[in-house]
Amino acid sequence: MPAAGQTHRVDLVVTPQMTAASHADRSGETYPAVLSTPDMISRFERAAAALMQSELGEGQLSVGVVVNVSHLSAVGVGEAFHVEARFSGQEGRLSWFEVAAHGPRGVIGQGRHARAVVDVARMMAALPAAGRQ
Repeated sequence: MPAAGQTHRVDLVVTPQMTAASHADRSGETYPAVLSTPDMISRFERAAAALMQSELGEGQLSVGVVVNVSHLSAVGVGEAFHVEARFSGQEGRLSWFEVAAHGPRGVIGQGRHARAVVDVARMMAALPAAGRQ
């Protein structure tokens, strides 16, 4: 497990593909061209996963199992921001992280995230044949 308080930071710039507007897929559906909540969460997960990378054995990976975050402010296309995950402790099989995103006007989002280590082959074997790719 990572050391208590260990952090991983990722610096980013919002692109059109990262925005809420990119999720509109039905006629009449419109969303603003700001960082989407799903993309922010994805960045939180990736920062936490990076902290766990050195702990993984052959054929293992970490998967997100709990996400509890708030999206507090907007950041637009072309604006820089960063996400950070800080390891806060182990509870059974779960590795817990405090996560936050900061932009030019302060906090964008924050919360907690938990990950678990899984065996890839075992996880894939549990799927129906159609889902194993």
